[in-house]
Amino acid sequence: MTVACPDCDLLQRLPELSPGSKARCARCGSTLVTRPIDPIDRRLALVVAAAIVFIVAHTAPLMGLSAVGRSSATTIAGLPFPQRDVRVLTGAPTRHLSASDC
Repeated sequence: MTVACPDCDLLQRLPELSPGSKARCARCGSTLVTRPIDPIDRRLALVVAAAIVFIVAHTAPLMGLSAVGRSSATTIAGLPFPQRDVRVLTGAPTRHLSASDC
């Protein structure tokens, strides 16, 4: 692999790096490439943890409301449609508009 130094623009051919090692410029000594110690294991662990948190966050109740003997709870997935549960939350009857009301 050929890499140009970001500081002095020297083109260098780099060998395959072992995990945890760094390649430095032969002229100025700046770091060219760093190979992480665990490139896949850490990413995989973070993705699995994020998936678990995502599932729990979207299935656990986020907010609950209890008034006049009625109760309702919602999750994150229910938030984009707040008008759907307005009658249950407020106790107001649902009114449908007809063409003559407009």
